[in-house]
Amino acid sequence: MMVVHPDYQKRGVGSALMATVLQLADSTNTPVFIRDATPAGMPLYTSNGFKQVDTLHFEYKGEVADMYTLVRGAGGKDNDTSE
Repeated sequence: MMVVHPDYQKRGVGSALMATVLQLADSTNTPVFIRDATPAGMPLYTSNGFKQVDTLHFEYKGEVADMYTLVRGAGGKDNDTSE
């Protein structure tokens, strides 16, 4: 999970953190899986090659929220998620 303090959001901190993680993952040919992406984080993830593979719907005390499951293939390559 990656979270940037609200005082530092929209300043490139999340992008820098993501770039570091993806560089390490790509150097070891490791896919990256995100289980609980929020709608606010989707632009960062999709711009870095993540594909949505599932949507999780939550309801608690009348409030509804969606979270997304994403994957980015090893080496940044697209994964075939049809299986």
